[in-house]
Amino acid sequence: AWCLFELYCAAETGCKFEIAMSSDEEKNFLASVIDDAEEIVHKMMGDVKVERSESFKPEDRAMIFKVVEDTVGFPTINAMVFDELRGWVVGTMEKHVYHLYQRAWNTRNGHEGEPCRALRDVIDDPDASWVDEDMYDSLLALATLYRLHSEWAACEKYYRLCYEWYK
Repeated sequence: AWCLFELYCAAETGCKFEIAMSSDEEKNFLASVIDDAEEIVHKMMGDVKVERSESFKPEDRAMIFKVVEDTVGFPTINAMVFDELRGWVVGTMEKHVYHLYQRAWNTRNGHEGEPCRALRDVIDDPDASWVDEDMYDSLLALATLYRLHSEWAACEKYYRLCYEWYK
């Protein structure tokens, strides 16, 4: 219950939400999203139910539930928690794509370790010869995440990019 309440508080106050993972956990998570972004999002949607959360101390759970009931209610807090998680998944995937792009750009240009251009430049790069399967699959997963949340402009950009690189 505390984790979900803290996530709600982060959303309410505009704080940045992050999930700490080991590098192996992050690799596994990214592989899962790349493998089936739609399934990951649908599972998250089904799992976000603050009213089913537990707490070590029953009085903490009761206090948190009272705050929820007296303020936004369970349907709203569930939606807020889901939106925060979704934003984190998209942000994590964007960072992954950026790192893949940076690695490919550095390799292509012989500038190991130097910073490359911004992620948005991935879309505008006319030379797609450096795109590998990992980048393609990651961009496709990112486009799917955007589609699932009706972010049509971003979705279209990445789907078009995947199509152009694939053909």
